[in-house]
Amino acid sequence: MKRLKILIVDDEPITRLDLKEMLEENGYEVVGEGKNGNEAIEKARTLQPDLIIMDVKMPEMNGVKAASVIRGFSDCAVLLLTAYSYRELIEDAKKASINAYLVKPVKERELLPAIEIAFSQREQLQTLNEKVKKMEQKMEDRKKLKRQKAFS
Repeated sequence: MKRLKILIVDDEPITRLDLKEMLEENGYEVVGEGKNGNEAIEKARTLQPDLIIMDVKMPEMNGVKAASVIRGFSDCAVLLLTAYSYRELIEDAKKASINAYLVKPVKERELLPAIEIAFSQREQLQTLNEKVKKMEQKMEDRKKLKRQKAFS
């Protein structure tokens, strides 16, 4: 089984350290860390993680906005962490296609299943996208064939 590559983004160094230890002890590969939304975007581009675990409230750019930008160039899963569970924040997270959402303090027994579910959703989405591309190609091939028959 492939080891998941994970990027951790949180403005609290102790939170990043705790998460990294939990993840590595459970066989995940932490490929990088960041402390704000801008670093999340930059590192997501360069490191191409399978999953980003990111805090919502960070300086410069919050996690929801960063996730929205990342969605423009990456299909990695995103798990948001927050000390807040406001309804508006949850709605924003849904609009940004967040795969999972955990309220701090994060416990290993909650984090690990959330990671697996988020990654499973990512794989399902990739499979669906591949099917859509194949169907679009078939439709395009049929159109070409019809045009060729019309000119024959």
